[in-house]
Formats: sequence, C-alpha cells, structure tokens
Amino acid sequence: MGTATIDLDAELRRLFGFAGFRPGQRNAVEAALAGRDVLAIMPTGSGKSLCFQLPALVGGGATLVVSPLIALMQDQYAALRDRGLDGVEMLASTMTPEQVDAALGRIQAGEASLVYVAPERFASRRFLEALGGAAVSRLVIDEAHCLSEWGHDFRPDYLRLADVRERLGEPPTMALTATATPRVARDIARALRLRDPVTPSTGFDRPNLMFAVRRAAGDGQKGAALLALLRRPDAVPAVVYCGRRAACVSVARELAESGFRAAPYHAGLAGDERTATLQRFLAGELDVVAATTAFGMGIDKPDVRSVVHWTLPSSPEEYYQQAGRAGRDGLPARCTLLYDGKDKGLIVFFINRAKLSAGELTAVHGSLVATADAGGVFRAAERQLPVDDPRAAVAVLERAGALEVFPAQSGFVAGRLKDSRLAGAHLSAALVAVKRVERMRWDRLKAIDGYATTGGCRREALLAYFGERVEPRQPELCCDGHGRRSAVDPDAERQATVQVASTADAVLLAVDETAGRAGRTRIAQILTGSSAAALAAAGHDQLSSYGALRGSSQAGVMKTIDGLIARGVLEQTGGLYPLVRRAAAAPAAVTARDADLRGQVVALGDARDREGVPFLLRVLAAHSSADVRRLAASALGKIADPAAEEGLIAALDDEAPQVRQYAAVSLGRLATEQALPALRSLQSSDVEDYVRSAAGVASGRIRDRS
Repeated sequence: MGTATIDLDAELRRLFGFAGFRPGQRNAVEAALAGRDVLAIMPTGSGKSLCFQLPALVGGGATLVVSPLIALMQDQYAALRDRGLDGVEMLASTMTPEQVDAALGRIQAGEASLVYVAPERFASRRFLEALGGAAVSRLVIDEAHCLSEWGHDFRPDYLRLADVRERLGEPPTMALTATATPRVARDIARALRLRDPVTPSTGFDRPNLMFAVRRAAGDGQKGAALLALLRRPDAVPAVVYCGRRAACVSVARELAESGFRAAPYHAGLAGDERTATLQRFLAGELDVVAATTAFGMGIDKPDVRSVVHWTLPSSPEEYYQQAGRAGRDGLPARCTLLYDGKDKGLIVFFINRAKLSAGELTAVHGSLVATADAGGVFRAAERQLPVDDPRAAVAVLERAGALEVFPAQSGFVAGRLKDSRLAGAHLSAALVAVKRVERMRWDRLKAIDGYATTGGCRREALLAYFGERVEPRQPELCCDGHGRRSAVDPDAERQATVQVASTADAVLLAVDETAGRAGRTRIAQILTGSSAAALAAAGHDQLSSYGALRGSSQAGVMKTIDGLIARGVLEQTGGLYPLVRRAAAAPAAVTARDADLRGQVVALGDARDREGVPFLLRVLAAHSSADVRRLAASALGKIADPAAEEGLIAALDDEAPQVRQYAAVSLGRLATEQALPALRSLQSSDVEDYVRSAAGVASGRIRDRS
C-alpha cells in the first residue's frame, strides 16, 4: 500500500500518540509502505522500532520481525499491547507450548499484523506452515549487523535470512542497526540481497553523552578512579563493563564495601540471579551493575547517568553500543574508559585463539559429517565441535562453499554438506576467509586503541570510524580532549549538568524533606519561597529546600513535578488531597518506553489536544499499569471531549481505585448527563471513601451545569 491514501501524521497520533516523526522515521515508513527495501542506520534511542511498527499496523498483511534479543522482543511486544494495539504476536523460547500453539493459530488464520521471532524459529516446520497462511507483506531484520562478518556481533544463524526472504516471496525488507560502518552497511545489503534500498540515517552522534578516558595502571588505580567518578553528582545509576567475570565480582564487591548498592552480572550466574539483578537495577534498588557484555542489550532503562569501561573493549562498535546505554532520557550522561595499555593483551589473546587452522577446519567438517544423513543434512550441538568458536568455524566453511547452513535452535548448528570430504578448494577458501576476519579484528583493536590514546577530540575520533564528521560544540559537553578541561576542572562539568537537572533535584529534595506529606501545590510553594501562613505554620519555611527555586513560577515548578510523576520517579496518593512522594520500586515504571508513554499522556492532556483522545482511550482501556491508566483518565478530563465519555464511564469499573477516582473527576469535567447513572451507582457501591467522594463531586458538577 502506498502512502498517498494514508495520513501518516494522523495515524502516528492515533496509534502512538506522537505529535510528529523523529529524524529519519518518516523516510523509512514511507519507503516501507511504498514497497521499497530499507537499510536504516540509527543510534540507540532514535526510534528505530516505529519505522516498521507503523507500516505494519496501517499497511495491511503481516510484518515479520526477526530479532536475536528476546528481552527486546518482549519489551516491544508489551509496549504495543499496553497501547491497546491488536494483531501483535511474539514467538519466544520463554513461552509455553500452549502459548506458542495459540499464537501460531492466530498467525495462520491471518489475524496477526506484526510478528516477532528469533532467527532459530525458522527451523520449525509448524512455524513455516503458519507463515503460509499469514500473507507476509514485509520482512524486518533487527540488529542487522549480525549478518556481516565485518560486524562486531556476527551471528551465522542470520546468514540464511536471505533464503528465508526468498521462501517468503521476497517481500520488501527493512534492515535496522545502531552500529554499522560503511563496510558493514554494504555487507548487510549484499547478504540480504536488498534492491536499491532507501537508507535513512540520523547519524551516530549522541549529543548528550560526554566522553572521557582516564589512564590507570592496574586494578588499584582503576578502583580509585572508578570511585572518584561514581561519587560525583549525578553519576548513578551506572553500568561498569568489566570484560571478565572475575572482574565483575571483585568490582561489585569493592563498590558495595564503599557504600554503593552494587551487584555483578555475568553469564556464569544462575538465570534467576541475573534476572533479580536486572529487575533491581531497573527498579532503582541498585546504584551500579558491574557487568560483562552479557548485560545491556535489550535493557530499557532511561536514566543511566554513567557507563564506565573497566577495560578496553575489542572494537569501537562494541564500545559505542555499550556506551549508548547511557542517557537515553536525553539528559547529560558520561562515558568513561579506564585505560591501561596492558589491557590490549587480553584482546590479542582472543584474536590469536580465534584463529582456525587447516586441521581444525577439517576436524569440524569431520564432526559434521559424523552427524549427517545420507543426503548430507547435519545437525550437531555446538559443544560437539572441537574448536573454541564453533559458530565462526561453521560460518567460515559456509562462506567457502563447503556447506549450507540451515536455521537451528540455540546451541546447535544445522545444514547440508556439499561433500563428505572437505575439498582442497573449499579448505583454501576457508583459510583465506579466516585470514580476512583476523585482519579485521586487528584493525578494530587499532581503532579503539587510537580512540583511547588520541590527543584530540574523542567524539570526532569515534564518529570518524563510522564515517561521520561532527560539528564543534562546547568542550564540557563533548569530551575531555579539548584542552582536558573537564579532567582538570570537574566543577565545570558538574555545573553544566546541574543547570539541566537542578529543578528536578530541588523537587526531590522537597519531597524527601516533607516525607511524602505534602501535595503538588505545597511543594511548589516551598520551593518558590512562598510567604503563605499555612506554610509557615507547618514549619515548611524552615526546610533547606525552602526558596531553592525562588524566582521560578509555581506553575513551572508544578510542571516539573508532573513530569517526574509521569516518568515514574514520583507518585501521587489517592484521595481528595493527593500527596506527592517517591514512587515505590516498580520495574514496569522505569523503562524508557514507559517513561516516554507517561510523558506523552501528560503532554496530550496539558495541550488539551482533542486529536489525542482515541490514543488516550486505548491506553485507559489496555495499559497494564494502573498509574498510566490514571494519567490517561486525568488527561481525558483536561481535554474534556465528549468523545471520551463512554471510555471514562467504562473506567469507573477499573480494578484500581485511583483510576476509578480520576475517571469520575474527568466525567465531572465533561458534565454530560449520560454519566450520572454510572456515577450514582459508584456512590452507592462498597468502594474507597475518596472514590465515592469523587463520584459525588462529579455528579454535583453535572447537576449544576444541566
């Protein structure tokens, strides 16, 4: 379907509640709806997912999204369902067989418009049969750098996606990545056989990130530097990437002994322990996570203020992707590398260990032959292959033409051998490929070491690797490479950050000092230094936060309070006189997407935006968070559009009392007599006093206006 008959701005607002597209999004959406292939290179936090979600929801047919990250799939799936959007399905290893069968049935019946799957799902015959009835209109490859042997996270199971695309009838395909050099981008297009792809690119620069390198010889100096960094204002929450499991444990222990709430995270921990650490970090119960590269991908925490690398990463791609975990809320964040030249030794060790000899390639081929049937079709567990990196060995043999790889379950490799013996020509081609990959790894090490040791602008060095030029900016907002200003004058950087966040900090201080026993208006009065008698009588003029924002308007301070409530940092109690307090720990309230959604809901209400009513009604009816539903009910009351009446009346039966309360208040603002029976029923029900009172006040307002 083309875009001529679709009002994309109206659909964006109706389905997602956004007032406009971010850079690059419209081009990608229009290209997808026009049946074009798309290669989108957009940094973390730029809104890549909307580029395929919007065409999927308005363009007809089914859009198949392939992603290697289960956590990311689950997050996007939940976010769409919370917006009340139907036709969204996910197939993941975390689902029960019954859930998978039910989802496959809906897909096969043509009820799905958007389907999330991992690449190994194509090994399932049942899934392929279901796709036959789904009329796949678009194919999306997320984390597309996994296709390229030049990419930093090459995954052989992605190689067959071009064949999958052909099997599906070559639907228009969108490949997305946040980190791709020009070479990787070309490799992605070649591997997927994209036809003249549209290439929207927003650039790699993250203006709110400040980059720095601290030279530190040995763990002792690194530990001292890390503590100094994390004790600075606005330095936590933080992620420390340690490289090795043992370092994760020791760094987390030292931070905990120094007063930080810290925990390790690495693949050697039990799954429930990793999950608990993640949830505690998302909920704000941990200041710091000391992690290996297993931590970060698919994690959606907006307020990470610092990312510190304890050791040198293996490539600029790895470094920038991990550094990108910082500052997803758009506020200033700091990315620091603790550099010891000796750390290169570990990377050199892994480069040498990854070399594959002729004997090893022959042994891997022989192991695959041992599992193959008469037709040469093999399936083997990775642990059965006699090399350190079995996936890389199989990929090299495939690139050399010795075999063909099929989709396989995690931990296995599958495919078809060309011959039961490894031909000399195939072995020679494989060895050439091994040498090419080795050279690429050395080039990456040279590039990241050059970033760490440059005497110039670090942002410029980093972005140049990705083929970009960077515009000059103020030194304290860029890196420590501009006369080392931030390194010798930490107060300059601190001042730049506080100028952005001081109003929010003052609000939080006032909330803490009043112990959650003051409302929005009182907090605003305290901060602006009001001379109200009631304020003095309560002793609030003696608080340290009194007058902290003198000169600001109370309305402006209350807007900041509302923003913190919308982001889940603060919460309001129920009742006629709601109090403001720190929000209870709740992982669902602190993801970037949830924070964005809360902000959207509040903004639509503040703007009295009638075009946002359909979106708000879906959120009110479908979101899993009672607090978000409450915000939607409140926003609908501010807009006061009669079209919201039916949805607000339905919300009087919501399971959460605060939602019923705000729905009643909003119906009072609409002042339509049709709501009176439901409000009177609520008044006579066995509900909380403040809900009954809100229903009574709303009924009175309606009677007064009729």
